[in-house]
Amino acid sequence: MAQVLLIPVAKQILGKVTNLASVEIGLLWNFNGELEKLKDTVSTIQAVLLDAEEKQVHSNQVKDWLEKLSDAMYDADDLLDDVSIEAARAKDAADVDDGRRTGATCWSLVRFLVSSLPKQLLHTLKMARGLKAIRERLDMISIDKVNFKLEVRTEQALVSCRETDSCPPIVVIGREVDKRRIIQLLLNSNSEDSSFVVPIVGIGGLGKTTLTQLVYCDDQVKAHFEIRVWVYVSQKFDIKGILGMILQSISRESQPDLALDVLKDKIQEEICGRRFLFVLDDVWEENVESWEALGKYLKVGGSGSRVLVTTRSKEVAEISSRILKLGTRSSMMESPYFLEGLSLDESWSLMVEKALHGKVPQNPNVERTGKEILRKCCGVPLAVSTIAGLLRSKDPETEWSLFSENDLTSISEEKNLTMSTLRLSFNHLPSHLKRCFTYCKLFPKGCKLYVQPLVQLWIAQGYIKSGDEGSEEMGLHCFKMLWWRSFFQEVKMDKLGNIETCKIHDLVHDLASSLTRAKILKISDSSALKNISSKTRHLAVMQGTRVGAGYMREASKSRTFMCHMPIEESRKIIRYFRFLRVLVISLERDLLYWRSPLKLEEDSWLLRGHNRQDSELFDCIGELKHLRFLRFSCQQMTKLPDSVTNLLTMQVLDLSLCSHLTELPRDIRKLVNLKHLYLDPSVKLTHMPKGIGELASLQT
Repeated sequence: MAQVLLIPVAKQILGKVTNLASVEIGLLWNFNGELEKLKDTVSTIQAVLLDAEEKQVHSNQVKDWLEKLSDAMYDADDLLDDVSIEAARAKDAADVDDGRRTGATCWSLVRFLVSSLPKQLLHTLKMARGLKAIRERLDMISIDKVNFKLEVRTEQALVSCRETDSCPPIVVIGREVDKRRIIQLLLNSNSEDSSFVVPIVGIGGLGKTTLTQLVYCDDQVKAHFEIRVWVYVSQKFDIKGILGMILQSISRESQPDLALDVLKDKIQEEICGRRFLFVLDDVWEENVESWEALGKYLKVGGSGSRVLVTTRSKEVAEISSRILKLGTRSSMMESPYFLEGLSLDESWSLMVEKALHGKVPQNPNVERTGKEILRKCCGVPLAVSTIAGLLRSKDPETEWSLFSENDLTSISEEKNLTMSTLRLSFNHLPSHLKRCFTYCKLFPKGCKLYVQPLVQLWIAQGYIKSGDEGSEEMGLHCFKMLWWRSFFQEVKMDKLGNIETCKIHDLVHDLASSLTRAKILKISDSSALKNISSKTRHLAVMQGTRVGAGYMREASKSRTFMCHMPIEESRKIIRYFRFLRVLVISLERDLLYWRSPLKLEEDSWLLRGHNRQDSELFDCIGELKHLRFLRFSCQQMTKLPDSVTNLLTMQVLDLSLCSHLTELPRDIRKLVNLKHLYLDPSVKLTHMPKGIGELASLQT
C-alpha cells in the first residue's frame, strides 16, 4: 500500500515560516499575522501526523484524510517558497537601485517610486491573500482529525514483531557454504585474532535468521560451547529484558522480576569462566550507550565466547563489534559477514521444494518460466517462498506464464510477506530518510547511481536543509544511514576513499515503488502515461516514450521532471511546470539522470537538425523560479539563455554534456545560491562572464 509521508513537509513549512517571520516582507494587510496563524495550524497538525501515518495502513478514511492534507501542505510549501523567492528578488532589486540612486536626480527617484512601489504592494497583497486562503483550507482539513481519535506522539520507530526461535526450517537450500564460514569464525580458538562478536548483515528476508538457526543447532557448535542462548531482540533493546531471557535460558527456570543488580550477579555467576554462545537475533539498536551497558555484563565469560548478531544495519554490526569485546584479548575486529542472495539454480531448487512438493518438472518450459519468475526475487529466499506459496495451487504448464508478467508489488498485502518484511525496515527510518529513499524510485532498476548528484537532488528537494554550509556533508551522512540499513548496496569508493557509486537492490526498489505509487512516477512506456495525475510530484520520462502535453498538464505541480526528448517537445512541456525544483533534460542518448557530471560517459550521440537557437527555445526555463537543480544535455547548444540568471534559488547548474558551449549567461553573478557549476572539459568558452567572482556560495 502506498503511504503518505507528511512529517518532513510539516517541518519544512514551519522552517520557512520561521525564516520569513524575520524578513521585512511587509507589515501591511497583517502579513506576519497570517504567518503566525499558519504556523499554529501546521504545528497542531504535525503533532498527530505520526499516529495518522501509522493508522493509514489499516484505515482508508485516515489515508483519504492524509491525501487531502498532503495536497494542501504541498501547496502551502510552494506558496511559502514563492514568498521567500520574491522577498529575495525585492531585496536584490533594492540593493541594485540603491546603488543607481546614489547620484540620481530627484525626478529619477520619483520615477522609480512610481514604477516599482505599486507593483510590490500589489504582490504583497496577493501573497497575503494566498497565505490566508491556504491557512483556512488547512484549518478545515484539520477539523476532521478528531473523527479518527489521533494521538499526539513523538517520532520513533514503528514496532512490528515476529518472534524467532533457534529451530531451523525443514527446507533450507543453498546455505551450506555460509554455514561453514560462520562456524569457522565461531570456533576459531585464537581469540587474539578473532572478534568476540560475529555480525551477520543483510536486507530483510535474505535468511540471516535461518542461517543462524542452522549454525546454532550444528553438532560442532553444540560440542564447542558450554552455554548456548537464543534471544530475539527486535526493535526494543531492553537490557533488563535481554539479561532476563539469558538467565532464564541458562537456568531453565522462570525468573521473577529481578532488580538489574541481582540479574547481573546471577548471570555473571552462571557464565564466569565458561565458554558461551549468545545469539542476538534481529537487532536494530544503534545507540552506543545501550551496547556498552550490555557489554559490561558479558565480559566474564570463558575464552572463545562469542555473540552472534543478526541485523539489517551495518552500523549495528560495527558498533556491536567495537563495544562487545573481551577486554584486550579481542584486539582485532573482523568485518561483518554480509549475507548474499541465492543463485538462480538455488532459487529454483527452493521453488521446486515449496511449489512442486520436491518433484522436478519434466517439461523444460516449466523450468524456463519458473526461472523467469525467480529473476524478480533477486535471490531473496523469503521472496522465493512467497511466490512459491502462490504458485503451489496453480498449474505450472498453463498458469505460471501469466504470473511471470507481474512483480512482487502486484501481490496482495496479506500474502506478500516479503514486502511486509522490507517495509519494517522502512518504518524504522526517521521521516527525512524515508523521503530520501522513496525519491530513488525515479531511477531505473539496476542502474549505477553516483552519490554526489543524488545528495544534491535531495538538497534541491528540501529533504536536507540547504542553507547550512555543511548540507552536503549532512546529505552524505543520510546516504550512509540508508546504506548501513541495507537500502543501498555495491557501494564503491574512489581512489581517495570517498563514496562514489552505489546500486539499489531490485526488491528494495520494488519497496520504493509500492510506497509512492502516484506521487513519484517513472514512465518507461506510453501505457504508463495514464498514471499521471494532479497528485504527481516527481516525474521521470524514460528514453523512447512519446509524451503528449495533455498528460503533462495533469502533473503541473511536479517538483521533479527528468526526460529524454527533442527540444520542441521539451519546450512545450516545461511551460506547464511552475513549481519545479529539479529539471533534467537530455536531448542525447546518455545516462543523464544518474551519471556523475565529473564522470563523462562515452555513449551519447549528437542530435542533428536544430535550426533555431536553443537559447531562444529555452527562455521559458527562466520562468521556473523555484528551480534548484538544472542538468541540461545538448551538444549542439552554444549559449545558455540569459533568462537562467533569474533563478535566484539555483544551486547546481550542470552543463557537462554541452561540449559546444562558447558563452555563459552575462548576468551569472545574480545566481547568488549557486554552489556547483559543471562544464564539459573540452568546452571552448570565449570568456568567463563578468561578476563570476561574486558568487560567494560557489564550491565547484
